[in-house]
Amino acid sequence: MPNGVKAMESMDPSAREDMLAQIQEAHEKLVQLQTKSERRRCGRRERARVVERIHSCHGRRRGSVDTAFSTTDGQAIEDALFWQDSLWSHPRVGKTARQLVKELSTTDLRGAVQLLRRVKTTSNSEDVDADWEKIVLKFCALKTLEKKELLAKTVEMHATDARVVLWSLVDPNAAKAQSDTDD
Repeated sequence: MPNGVKAMESMDPSAREDMLAQIQEAHEKLVQLQTKSERRRCGRRERARVVERIHSCHGRRRGSVDTAFSTTDGQAIEDALFWQDSLWSHPRVGKTARQLVKELSTTDLRGAVQLLRRVKTTSNSEDVDADWEKIVLKFCALKTLEKKELLAKTVEMHATDARVVLWSLVDPNAAKAQSDTDD
């Protein structure tokens, strides 16, 4: 039996029902945001409220509760949690990353979060995390069109290749050094 099921069985029935209702509500809102017709009617504030709601539902309990959503929905939830935990509330890049909501469409914002999440997963040390912060700040400083072009360019790339492309924004000499080693 998964740990999440054990944890849910040991919860107070009213707390369990409340948690399941919050998770279901967040799931429904995410599905609503994913459909094109609803996305047009749903503003940025509503998207931010959904992310906050998901974070409150999964905050301290997400490590112990297994959600039974589809892979796509699970990915969307993981992206939303990464946005909240690693970008929105980050002490050094949070303020800058929040501006992405104003600049990018929902689809582009989702792509940017997925790209930055993939790049961060290649980080294994604190030095690399400092580099990741520089990458995020440089990415956020790009013009909107440049961001969209970069997202289109890196959408199918492996995480390490995408990291090299993004690091070349921070350190233009790194791209030259990488091409020299490839030759």
